[in-house]
Amino acid sequence: EQVTNIDLGAYYWEPIGESQNPFRGTYDGKGYIIKNLNTISEKDKEGKYVLEYGGLFGVAINASFKNIYIMSGNICGESAGGIVAVAGYGIITNCINRAKVNGNEYVGGIVGSILNMVITSSYNYGEVKGDSGIGGIAGFSDGGNITKCYVKATIEGNGILGVGEAEISRSGFDGLATGEAIGGENMTDCFANGAKYGTINAGNWTTVGGKDIPKGLVI
Repeated sequence: EQVTNIDLGAYYWEPIGESQNPFRGTYDGKGYIIKNLNTISEKDKEGKYVLEYGGLFGVAINASFKNIYIMSGNICGESAGGIVAVAGYGIITNCINRAKVNGNEYVGGIVGSILNMVITSSYNYGEVKGDSGIGGIAGFSDGGNITKCYVKATIEGNGILGVGEAEISRSGFDGLATGEAIGGENMTDCFANGAKYGTINAGNWTTVGGKDIPKGLVI
């Protein structure tokens, strides 16, 4: 677990976990900040980032991430996410990203690619850019669940989910997306730039500052 604020500005960050040795534990940021999270940004002659997985973490299996607050940085990778690039069978909860995230395929403000992963009560305020599979929360999902998540940023793709399948509920997007406002087809009690999306249950909504938002979502 994290025990103090961390400034990584003195060097380029090497993400924790890779395909041959994925991270499998629990990381609790305890609400402390991580700033200047910068990875190498070089590309090869074909335009692909040299770093395969960009993020605080690279690859994770059966892992838990909570209370992580990335205040600033520039995260790059073929696949990239603010918290983790690729993750399966775990949970991300109460995490915030404000770093810019850049990648080629499967790029998200919180996570690049998920498999049967739960993302809840997490927020992205960082710009997300890439070539394909770009989302404000997740770039790609196979069997994921995204709930009570919020994005306020410019996204070169879809507001919440880039491509794939996920159950998205009580989540919102305020910003500029070049693709769809939310992304995905299985939506319940979601909103984007003031408009409601998906199946709407009147009892799950409240009004904050003159704006209708799902209950339990803090913006």
